[in-house]
Amino acid sequence: MKLSKYVLYDILRSRIIMAYTLFLLLISFSMFQMEELSSRAMLSLLNIVLIVLPLVSMVFATIHYYNSYEFIELMASQPMSRSRILLSEYTGVAISLLSAFLIGVGLPVLLYAADATGFALLFTGAALTLVFSSIAFLASVLARDKARGIGFVLLLWFYFALIYDGLVLLILFSFSDYPSKN
Repeated sequence: MKLSKYVLYDILRSRIIMAYTLFLLLISFSMFQMEELSSRAMLSLLNIVLIVLPLVSMVFATIHYYNSYEFIELMASQPMSRSRILLSEYTGVAISLLSAFLIGVGLPVLLYAADATGFALLFTGAALTLVFSSIAFLASVLARDKARGIGFVLLLWFYFALIYDGLVLLILFSFSDYPSKN
């Protein structure tokens, strides 16, 4: 727990997390100010969250892992299990990205659209943050080279953000002539 606190405090002081929080806060407030209906603002915000949030989560988690590689090696030389060290690193990154999302998007959503749709957006964004930061940690652990790891993470993001949706739409369009049995 002590190692997780150290990692979390170190990350929360970084300018990247602060800039990410301010970016999300600015975008969220501007969406709710520009649209008269909160449902339209939520839809626009959902589109931004589905593209930006996985990208930032994956890239930040990967870069953090590679930048703290020497620290991880130092902690591995101590009488600590490796799984505990990696779990502490992941917990620190995930909580910092989650808090940035919940402050940046959660605050405006709670002020302007505190209904079931708003809470669904917050839950979906939180789940996306956790899932994509864990995928980034997996890719970082598997690739020892920093450039290869970041490239692999960007390729995964491109697949999940664009290609997967296109494949699902292609399959739906291809089988649209066949009736579904209920």
